[in-house]
Amino acid sequence: KQWYQRRVRGRRGDREYSSGQFPEKRNYHPDVKIAYTDSIGRELNSKEAFRQLSHKFHGKGSGKMKTEKRMKKAVEEMSLKKMESDDTPLGSAALFREKQKDANSAYIVLSGGNRIPTDVNNNISTLSKR
Repeated sequence: KQWYQRRVRGRRGDREYSSGQFPEKRNYHPDVKIAYTDSIGRELNSKEAFRQLSHKFHGKGSGKMKTEKRMKKAVEEMSLKKMESDDTPLGSAALFREKQKDANSAYIVLSGGNRIPTDVNNNISTLSKR
């Protein structure tokens, strides 16, 4: 009888503890987000996380081709993160902005071969004045 009463008291005590002692925690609902990362530090989606967990549990890994494919994908993602969203892969937009800043102008002359010589420019301006 005694062990049964202790057991029942323990259950009742748990109920009282959960509802009565901390009323301020009655409406407490924590916002939990579980994020899995790989060895590189990249965040994994649910499919990749399950695959990693499964490989670890079974003690096996992916084949050579799948591993290379995954690494290639990770490298591409890293290069896209490094690149600015409005720039080209060669970084030419950043170079153009820098050139504009150095020249202190609102435009950039992209090619110098098609420019009109200054003497022709002067002749055109004198003709337009007449």
